[in-house]
Parts: sequence; structure tokens; C-alpha cells
Amino acid sequence: MRFFPFLLFLTSCSSYIATMQEEKRRYDLSHNEMRIEIADVKHALHAVQVELNILEEKIKKQDSSLAQNKQSSNLSQQLTQQIAECEKKIVNVQKIQEKIAEDLKTLHSHANDTTHTLKTFAQEIKDQNKKFDELSKIKTTLSSLSKTMQLPNENKHTLHRVKSGETLKKIAELHHTTVSELKLLNQLESDRIIPNQELKLP
Repeated sequence: MRFFPFLLFLTSCSSYIATMQEEKRRYDLSHNEMRIEIADVKHALHAVQVELNILEEKIKKQDSSLAQNKQSSNLSQQLTQQIAECEKKIVNVQKIQEKIAEDLKTLHSHANDTTHTLKTFAQEIKDQNKKFDELSKIKTTLSSLSKTMQLPNENKHTLHRVKSGETLKKIAELHHTTVSELKLLNQLESDRIIPNQELKLP
């Protein structure tokens, strides 16, 4: 029962590590998606810039036509606006990427702390097991000593064979004890004894 809290804690820590690994996997997936989106935005921006350069060349060649210049100017403004929006998207994506990197660092730090805690508890469990082994050895030794020191009941008492004419009182006086002790030791309900009866003496 003492190990149940440790096992519960280890189970909780394992679940927590699995959750952190799943969150890291999702962050990595989101990070990859962000990188792909940034690459797409950069590609679109490059295409827009190329198109803008082409249009600017056309504008230079068509300075004589006011209508064409006006139309090209409007298109240039639209492209410039699109470029500005793309640049804002790139900035936002970079901020998200930085936030994901910070979160990953925090998760890594938590994972390290959890690993250290698990190692500490594992060492404590090993120490407890060593102590239990030592107590078990001591218990075995004490049990062996106890069995060695125990003697059969019949060796603890001297036996007296009742002779004709002897009474409990005489036997008690002879062996410096009392009638009550003799009766208790030999489980006698009365003072009556018979010749050749064996009595235990304290």
C-alpha cells in the first residue's frame, strides 16, 4: 500500500509527458504549416514583384498615352497594396512562429523537470526496497534466534513422582513452593493426589 501513491504519481507523470509530446507534435505540425504558408506568400510576393516590374516597363514605353498611363497607375497601386498586405501577412506569420518557438522551449523545460522528478522518485523507491530487504533479513534472523531459544515445555519444569503418604502441602514445603502454584501448574481442581502421579514443579 505504501507504493500506491508512488505508482499513482508515476502514472500521472507518464500521462503528463504523453500530453506534452502530443502538444509538441501539434506545435511542430503547425510550425511546418506556417513555414509552407510563408514560402507560398514569399513566392506570391516574388511573382507580384516580377509582374510589377513588367508593368513598370510598359508604363515607361507608353508615356504618350494618358489613358494607358492612368490604367497602369491604378494597376500599380493595386499591386503595391497587395505587396503591402503580403508583407503584413509575413510579419504576422513570423510572430506566430516566434510564439510557437517560445512554447516549445517552455514544454521542453517542463519535460526536463518531470524527468528529474521521476528519477528522484525512482531512486527513493530503490532506497525503500533496500531498507525493506534489510528489515526482512533482520526479521529472519530474529525468528531463527527465537526458535533457537525456545525449549520444550517439559524441559522447563522438574517432575516429582508422588510417593505413598505424600500430600500437596508436604510436596510444596519440600520444594519451597505453595499448594496453589502446584495446583495451577498441574491443572488440579482439588488437593487430592495419588501415588506414582507425576507433578510438575516450578
